[in-house]
Amino acid sequence: VKKPYIIMSVSDFLRRCCMELFRRQVIILVTLFNAKEPVSGVVLSQKSGLSLNTLKKEIDDLNHNCSGFGFEILSKTGSGYEISITDRSKFFPYRRQIQSRFYRNLFFRDSQTDRVHFIIRHMLSNDSMFVDDIADECFCSVSTINRDMRAVKTRLERKGLKIVNHTNRGMKLEGSEWNMRLAFVDEYHIYKDFESAYHFQEDSFERLMLEGTAARSNIEKSVRTVLQQFHYPLSYNSIRDFNNLIVLTITRQKFLDSLLIDQEKFEKLDAALEKEIVNQILVKVKTVQQVSMSVCEIASLAAYMKANRVLTHARLDREEEKEEAFEYADGFLKEM
Repeated sequence: VKKPYIIMSVSDFLRRCCMELFRRQVIILVTLFNAKEPVSGVVLSQKSGLSLNTLKKEIDDLNHNCSGFGFEILSKTGSGYEISITDRSKFFPYRRQIQSRFYRNLFFRDSQTDRVHFIIRHMLSNDSMFVDDIADECFCSVSTINRDMRAVKTRLERKGLKIVNHTNRGMKLEGSEWNMRLAFVDEYHIYKDFESAYHFQEDSFERLMLEGTAARSNIEKSVRTVLQQFHYPLSYNSIRDFNNLIVLTITRQKFLDSLLIDQEKFEKLDAALEKEIVNQILVKVKTVQQVSMSVCEIASLAAYMKANRVLTHARLDREEEKEEAFEYADGFLKEM
Protein backbone atom coordinates (compact mmCIF):
# COMPACT_ATOMS: atom_id res chain seq x y z
CA VAL A 1 0.00 0.00 0.00
CA LYS A 2 1.43 3.36 -0.99
CA LYS A 3 1.84 5.85 1.82
CA PRO A 4 -0.08 9.08 1.26
CA TYR A 5 1.93 12.22 0.61
CA ILE A 6 2.14 14.58 3.57
CA ILE A 7 1.79 18.24 2.74
CA MET A 8 4.16 20.27 4.91
CA SER A 9 4.15 24.03 5.23
CA VAL A 10 7.30 25.99 4.36
CA SER A 11 7.73 27.10 7.98
CA ASP A 12 7.50 23.49 9.25
CA PHE A 13 9.96 22.35 6.58
CA LEU A 14 12.48 25.04 7.54
CA ARG A 15 12.06 24.27 11.25
CA ARG A 16 12.69 20.58 10.62
CA CYS A 17 15.82 21.33 8.55
CA CYS A 18 17.17 23.65 11.26
CA MET A 19 16.46 21.05 13.94
CA GLU A 20 18.31 18.34 12.01
CA LEU A 21 21.28 20.64 11.36
CA PHE A 22 21.46 21.66 15.01
CA ARG A 23 21.08 18.04 16.13
CA ARG A 24 24.13 16.97 14.10
CA GLN A 25 26.24 19.80 15.48
CA VAL A 26 25.14 18.97 19.02
CA ILE A 27 26.08 15.30 18.52
CA ILE A 28 29.59 16.43 17.50
CA LEU A 29 29.89 18.71 20.52
CA VAL A 30 28.53 16.20 23.06
CA THR A 31 30.83 13.47 21.71
CA LEU A 32 33.85 15.76 22.11
CA PHE A 33 32.68 17.02 25.53
CA ASN A 34 32.40 13.44 26.84
CA ALA A 35 35.70 12.23 25.34
CA LYS A 36 38.82 11.92 27.50
CA GLU A 37 41.12 11.80 24.48
CA PRO A 38 41.02 13.03 20.85
CA VAL A 39 38.19 11.58 18.72
CA SER A 40 38.94 10.52 15.16
CA GLY A 41 37.10 12.06 12.24
CA VAL A 42 35.79 8.60 11.29
CA VAL A 43 34.10 8.15 14.69
CA LEU A 44 32.56 11.65 14.60
CA SER A 45 31.41 11.01 11.04
CA GLN A 46 29.65 7.77 12.03
CA LYS A 47 27.99 9.28 15.11
CA SER A 48 26.73 12.40 13.30
CA GLY A 49 25.85 10.73 10.00
CA LEU A 50 28.03 13.15 8.03
CA SER A 51 30.69 12.56 5.41
CA LEU A 52 34.28 13.48 6.38
CA ASN A 53 34.22 16.55 4.11
CA THR A 54 30.91 17.77 5.54
CA LEU A 55 32.19 17.03 9.07
CA LYS A 56 35.15 19.38 8.53
CA LYS A 57 32.78 22.13 7.36
CA GLU A 58 30.54 21.59 10.40
CA ILE A 59 33.51 21.83 12.77
CA ASP A 60 34.68 25.03 11.07
CA ASP A 61 31.16 26.38 11.48
CA LEU A 62 31.09 25.35 15.16
CA ASN A 63 34.43 27.05 15.81
CA HIS A 64 33.08 30.23 14.26
CA ASN A 65 29.78 30.17 16.19
CA CYS A 66 31.18 28.99 19.54
CA SER A 67 34.21 31.25 19.76
CA GLY A 68 32.52 33.31 22.47
CA PHE A 69 31.83 30.33 24.74
CA GLY A 70 35.36 29.76 26.00
CA PHE A 71 36.58 26.88 23.80
CA GLU A 72 37.61 25.79 20.32
CA ILE A 73 37.83 22.47 18.49
CA LEU A 74 41.39 21.55 17.55
CA SER A 75 42.44 19.03 14.92
CA LYS A 76 45.50 16.97 15.79
CA THR A 77 47.16 15.13 12.92
CA GLY A 78 47.06 11.38 13.49
CA SER A 79 44.88 11.70 16.60
CA GLY A 80 41.61 13.43 15.74
CA TYR A 81 39.58 16.30 17.19
CA GLU A 82 39.53 17.57 20.78
CA ILE A 83 38.22 20.47 22.84
CA SER A 84 40.64 23.19 23.90
CA ILE A 85 39.30 25.35 26.76
CA THR A 86 40.17 29.05 26.59
CA ASP A 87 37.81 30.38 29.28
CA ARG A 88 36.57 27.95 31.96
CA SER A 89 33.95 30.35 33.35
CA LYS A 90 32.21 30.43 29.95
CA PHE A 91 32.92 26.86 28.83
CA PHE A 92 31.40 24.79 31.66
CA PRO A 93 27.98 26.54 31.75
CA TYR A 94 27.78 26.22 27.95
CA ARG A 95 28.74 22.53 28.09
CA ARG A 96 25.99 21.85 30.66
CA GLN A 97 23.45 23.64 28.47
CA ILE A 98 24.40 21.67 25.34
CA GLN A 99 24.46 18.32 27.15
CA SER A 100 21.12 19.14 28.76
CA ARG A 101 19.50 19.94 25.41
CA PHE A 102 21.01 16.89 23.74
CA TYR A 103 19.85 14.33 26.31
CA ARG A 104 16.44 15.94 26.75
CA ASN A 105 15.70 16.09 23.03
CA LEU A 106 17.12 12.62 22.48
CA PHE A 107 14.71 11.19 25.02
CA PHE A 108 11.65 13.37 24.45
CA ARG A 109 11.58 12.82 20.71
CA ASP A 110 9.84 9.43 21.03
CA SER A 111 8.45 9.47 24.56
CA GLN A 112 5.08 11.13 25.00
CA THR A 113 4.91 10.36 28.73
CA ASP A 114 8.15 12.21 29.47
CA ARG A 115 7.23 15.06 27.12
CA VAL A 116 3.98 15.45 29.05
CA HIS A 117 5.80 15.75 32.39
CA PHE A 118 8.35 18.10 30.82
CA ILE A 119 5.53 20.37 29.62
CA ILE A 120 3.84 20.29 33.06
CA ARG A 121 7.11 21.29 34.76
CA HIS A 122 7.52 24.16 32.30
CA MET A 123 3.94 25.27 32.87
CA LEU A 124 4.49 25.25 36.64
CA SER A 125 7.78 27.19 36.36
CA ASN A 126 6.79 29.89 33.87
CA ASP A 127 4.09 32.56 33.90
CA SER A 128 3.02 31.68 30.36
CA MET A 129 4.19 29.61 27.39
CA PHE A 130 3.50 29.21 23.67
CA VAL A 131 3.07 25.86 21.90
CA ASP A 132 5.77 26.82 19.37
CA ASP A 133 8.31 27.31 22.19
CA ILE A 134 7.51 23.89 23.67
CA ALA A 135 7.82 22.27 20.23
CA ASP A 136 11.27 23.79 19.78
CA GLU A 137 12.37 22.62 23.24
CA CYS A 138 11.23 19.04 22.54
CA PHE A 139 12.37 18.95 18.89
CA CYS A 140 8.82 17.99 17.89
CA SER A 141 6.26 19.37 15.51
CA VAL A 142 3.52 21.68 16.78
CA SER A 143 0.91 19.03 15.92
CA THR A 144 2.71 16.51 18.17
CA ILE A 145 2.72 18.95 21.09
CA ASN A 146 -0.96 19.75 20.51
CA ARG A 147 -1.71 16.03 20.90
CA ASP A 148 0.44 15.93 24.04
CA MET A 149 -1.47 18.87 25.51
CA ARG A 150 -4.60 16.73 25.83
CA ALA A 151 -2.74 14.41 28.20
CA VAL A 152 -1.22 17.43 29.98
CA LYS A 153 -4.65 18.96 30.61
CA THR A 154 -6.04 15.65 31.89
CA ARG A 155 -3.19 15.24 34.39
CA LEU A 156 -3.44 18.83 35.59
CA GLU A 157 -7.22 18.60 36.02
CA ARG A 158 -6.68 15.67 38.39
CA LYS A 159 -4.48 18.00 40.45
CA GLY A 160 -7.14 20.72 40.47
CA LEU A 161 -5.31 22.89 37.91
CA LYS A 162 -6.27 24.04 34.42
CA ILE A 163 -4.60 25.66 31.41
CA VAL A 164 -6.10 28.92 30.15
CA ASN A 165 -5.22 30.41 26.76
CA HIS A 166 -4.65 34.16 26.67
CA THR A 167 -4.55 36.03 23.37
CA ASN A 168 -0.96 37.06 22.50
CA ARG A 169 0.25 35.87 25.92
CA GLY A 170 0.22 32.12 25.44
CA MET A 171 -0.97 29.43 27.84
CA LYS A 172 -1.14 30.08 31.57
CA LEU A 173 -1.66 27.67 34.45
CA GLU A 174 -4.41 28.57 36.91
CA GLY A 175 -5.56 27.04 40.18
CA SER A 176 -5.10 27.29 43.95
CA GLU A 177 -1.58 27.86 45.25
CA TRP A 178 -1.80 24.78 47.48
CA ASN A 179 -2.59 22.59 44.45
CA MET A 180 0.29 24.23 42.55
CA ARG A 181 2.71 23.34 45.33
CA LEU A 182 1.50 19.75 45.55
CA ALA A 183 1.89 19.45 41.76
CA PHE A 184 5.46 20.81 42.08
CA VAL A 185 6.27 18.17 44.69
CA ASP A 186 4.88 15.37 42.51
CA GLU A 187 6.77 16.54 39.41
CA TYR A 188 9.99 17.03 41.36
CA HIS A 189 10.09 13.31 42.24
CA ILE A 190 9.51 12.36 38.60
CA TYR A 191 12.21 14.82 37.51
CA LYS A 192 14.76 13.44 39.98
CA ASP A 193 14.07 9.85 38.91
CA PHE A 194 14.41 10.83 35.26
CA GLU A 195 17.68 12.64 35.92
CA SER A 196 19.27 9.45 37.26
CA ALA A 197 19.17 7.99 33.76
CA TYR A 198 19.60 11.12 31.61
CA HIS A 199 21.43 14.08 33.09
CA PHE A 200 19.97 17.38 31.99
CA GLN A 201 18.92 20.63 33.60
CA GLU A 202 15.67 22.57 33.61
CA ASP A 203 16.96 25.82 35.06
CA SER A 204 13.65 27.53 35.86
CA PHE A 205 12.24 24.41 37.56
CA GLU A 206 15.44 23.73 39.52
CA ARG A 207 15.61 27.35 40.63
CA LEU A 208 12.18 27.14 42.26
CA MET A 209 13.15 23.88 44.00
CA LEU A 210 16.50 25.41 45.15
CA GLU A 211 18.17 22.37 43.61
CA GLY A 212 21.85 22.01 44.48
CA THR A 213 21.97 25.14 46.66
CA ALA A 214 23.22 25.71 50.21
CA ALA A 215 19.75 27.05 51.07
CA ARG A 216 18.13 23.69 50.30
CA SER A 217 20.77 21.79 52.29
CA ASN A 218 20.12 24.11 55.23
CA ILE A 219 16.35 23.48 55.06
CA GLU A 220 16.80 19.69 54.92
CA LYS A 221 19.25 19.74 57.84
CA SER A 222 16.93 21.97 59.92
CA VAL A 223 13.92 19.72 59.30
CA ARG A 224 15.88 16.59 60.21
CA THR A 225 17.31 18.15 63.40
CA VAL A 226 13.98 19.50 64.72
CA LEU A 227 12.05 16.29 63.98
CA GLN A 228 14.66 14.34 65.92
CA GLN A 229 14.46 16.79 68.84
CA PHE A 230 10.69 16.34 69.06
CA HIS A 231 10.89 12.57 68.32
CA TYR A 232 8.24 13.19 65.68
CA PRO A 233 7.71 10.09 63.50
CA LEU A 234 7.49 10.78 59.78
CA SER A 235 8.34 8.36 57.00
CA TYR A 236 11.23 9.07 54.64
CA ASN A 237 8.84 9.98 51.81
CA SER A 238 6.82 12.30 54.05
CA ILE A 239 9.96 14.14 55.19
CA ARG A 240 11.09 14.45 51.59
CA ASP A 241 7.75 15.99 50.56
CA PHE A 242 7.72 18.22 53.63
CA ASN A 243 11.17 19.60 52.67
CA ASN A 244 9.88 20.38 49.18
CA LEU A 245 6.82 22.19 50.53
CA ILE A 246 9.00 24.37 52.77
CA VAL A 247 11.20 25.18 49.76
CA LEU A 248 8.15 26.22 47.73
CA THR A 249 6.86 28.29 50.65
CA ILE A 250 10.07 30.32 50.30
CA THR A 251 10.38 30.53 46.52
CA ARG A 252 6.70 31.19 45.73
CA GLN A 253 6.10 34.04 48.19
CA LYS A 254 4.73 36.26 45.42
CA PHE A 255 1.79 33.84 45.04
CA LEU A 256 0.92 33.90 48.73
CA ASP A 257 -2.34 35.77 48.15
CA SER A 258 -3.70 32.80 46.20
CA LEU A 259 -2.94 30.33 48.99
CA LEU A 260 -6.63 30.28 49.89
CA ILE A 261 -7.28 27.73 52.63
CA ASP A 262 -10.29 28.16 54.87
CA GLN A 263 -9.03 28.94 58.39
CA GLU A 264 -12.01 27.05 59.85
CA LYS A 265 -10.39 23.82 58.69
CA PHE A 266 -7.54 24.45 61.10
CA GLU A 267 -9.69 25.45 64.10
CA LYS A 268 -10.88 21.85 64.56
CA LEU A 269 -7.43 20.38 63.89
CA ASP A 270 -5.33 19.57 66.95
CA ALA A 271 -1.95 20.46 65.44
CA ALA A 272 -0.35 22.58 68.18
CA LEU A 273 2.70 20.28 68.28
CA GLU A 274 3.11 20.38 64.51
CA LYS A 275 2.87 24.19 64.47
CA GLU A 276 5.57 24.38 67.13
CA ILE A 277 7.81 22.09 65.04
CA VAL A 278 7.29 24.27 61.94
CA ASN A 279 8.14 27.39 63.96
CA GLN A 280 11.31 25.78 65.33
CA ILE A 281 12.37 24.77 61.81
CA LEU A 282 11.74 28.34 60.70
CA VAL A 283 13.99 29.65 63.52
CA LYS A 284 16.85 27.39 62.38
CA VAL A 285 16.45 28.25 58.70
CA LYS A 286 16.45 31.97 59.55
CA THR A 287 19.98 31.73 60.95
CA VAL A 288 21.24 31.27 57.38
CA GLN A 289 18.69 33.04 55.17
CA GLN A 290 15.86 35.57 55.44
CA VAL A 291 12.57 33.66 55.51
CA SER A 292 9.08 34.54 56.65
CA MET A 293 5.88 32.48 56.77
CA SER A 294 2.31 33.60 57.23
CA VAL A 295 0.00 32.03 59.81
CA CYS A 296 -1.82 30.32 56.96
CA GLU A 297 1.37 28.77 55.57
CA ILE A 298 2.48 27.52 58.99
CA ALA A 299 -0.97 25.99 59.54
CA SER A 300 -0.86 24.36 56.08
CA LEU A 301 2.53 22.76 56.74
CA ALA A 302 1.43 21.64 60.21
CA ALA A 303 -1.70 20.02 58.76
CA TYR A 304 0.41 18.28 56.13
CA MET A 305 2.66 16.87 58.88
CA LYS A 306 -0.35 15.68 60.85
CA ALA A 307 -1.81 14.00 57.78
CA ASN A 308 1.40 12.10 57.03
CA ARG A 309 2.34 11.12 60.57
CA VAL A 310 3.40 7.51 60.78
CA LEU A 311 1.12 5.24 62.82
CA THR A 312 3.56 2.65 64.18
CA HIS A 313 2.63 -1.01 64.59
CA ALA A 314 2.70 -0.61 68.39
CA ARG A 315 0.21 2.25 68.17
CA LEU A 316 -2.05 0.31 65.84
CA ASP A 317 -2.03 -2.72 68.12
CA ARG A 318 -3.51 -0.55 70.87
CA GLU A 319 -6.29 0.75 68.64
CA GLU A 320 -9.64 -0.98 68.95
CA GLU A 321 -10.20 -0.65 65.22
CA LYS A 322 -7.20 -0.45 62.90
CA GLU A 323 -9.37 0.62 59.96
CA GLU A 324 -10.59 3.58 61.99
CA ALA A 325 -7.00 4.64 62.60
CA PHE A 326 -6.22 4.56 58.89
CA GLU A 327 -9.38 6.53 58.09
CA TYR A 328 -8.32 9.12 60.67
CA ALA A 329 -5.01 9.63 58.86
CA ASP A 330 -6.56 9.55 55.39
CA GLY A 331 -9.15 12.12 56.47
CA PHE A 332 -6.51 14.82 56.83
CA LEU A 333 -5.17 14.14 53.34
CA LYS A 334 -8.67 14.27 51.91
CA GLU A 335 -9.37 17.53 53.77
CA MET A 336 -6.24 19.17 52.39
